[in-house]
Amino acid sequence: MFCEASLDGDFPLFWSLLTDNLRLCEAQLWVHANRSHPHVVGYDLEELAVELAKPQSSHHLRPHFEEARMAMAAETLPRFVHEGRAGLASHRRILSNGHEAVLLLDSSEIAVIPEGTLVTGSEVFHVLLFEPTDSGWLVAGHDYNPPKPGWPPSSGVPIEPAV
Repeated sequence: MFCEASLDGDFPLFWSLLTDNLRLCEAQLWVHANRSHPHVVGYDLEELAVELAKPQSSHHLRPHFEEARMAMAAETLPRFVHEGRAGLASHRRILSNGHEAVLLLDSSEIAVIPEGTLVTGSEVFHVLLFEPTDSGWLVAGHDYNPPKPGWPPSSGVPIEPAV
């Protein structure tokens, strides 16, 4: 559902499938990149990022943020996802902090991945990190490191497999 929402440009669905942390990092990234734009200058950047990160926001900059975010979402996913060749390459891989990783594979490729192996994103694989919530699984990041909020946000420490 996440990949489809990304590719279809369905921002409300896409945004609802992200964790609060990932939404905040995405908003901070956009605000940081546009901090000198005349429409952004004068705002408290942290307050603006928090407002844009909300599931719904009526802020007048939200449409600009949504458009930019959906353009970036499509670029984040590898070409094989865009071309409809994505398939699951593994069962969910439980990680040490309760997150789970799912590997997407270019279905035109053949690969055997031993259980417990951490595979990083490539032309053939893409790793999505999920976090369990009361309402279901939400995307927490790509690869094995959920981002850390900041100015700009940064990659977090990679999460190891559960023992």
